[in-house]
Amino acid sequence: MMNNFTIVIGDEKIDITTKLNLNFNEMLAFVNDIVSMVVVEEEGLYLPELFDLAVRRATVEAYTDYKLPGEIDEIYDILYNSTLYDYLLAPFNFKHNEHLIDIEQHSAAVDASRKKVEFLVGKMTPETKLDELLKVAADTLTNLNATFSGVAMSSLTSALGKINDIDASDVVKVIINTELN
Repeated sequence: MMNNFTIVIGDEKIDITTKLNLNFNEMLAFVNDIVSMVVVEEEGLYLPELFDLAVRRATVEAYTDYKLPGEIDEIYDILYNSTLYDYLLAPFNFKHNEHLIDIEQHSAAVDASRKKVEFLVGKMTPETKLDELLKVAADTLTNLNATFSGVAMSSLTSALGKINDIDASDVVKVIINTELN
């Protein structure tokens, strides 16, 4: 089912045609459009501040024949400073609660986008400080093994016993600074 309406964007009256539903492939593209604007896996970027903008843009592009301009500032202005997006989601027939687009499908696709973003961000979780410390400790043990390969274990144990009185956090700081430089 298609609906037509006229809206004013800036100083221009624009006739827009909407479709009520997305087919399966269009729905997948809708989800991927949102996700690709918020998560850039290759770069390890997560931009949650763009989620709402991505939803608005994908909604207009998927459910209407309106072509958004190419510049992000213009797109932002249209999506936030006109009634276009809001009109798509608002009921046009309050008595029968009819909308220009299928609100249930739209909500489900936005929810799927949110879940896919969460999944991808979970895969991109950076190493913790503990992981970094464990790598430094492993490298340090490897270096110690190479350095003291000819030293008797009893001599090494005796020397390390004297270090026991030094504050452990100071030792960790020295190791990390040495390994990182």
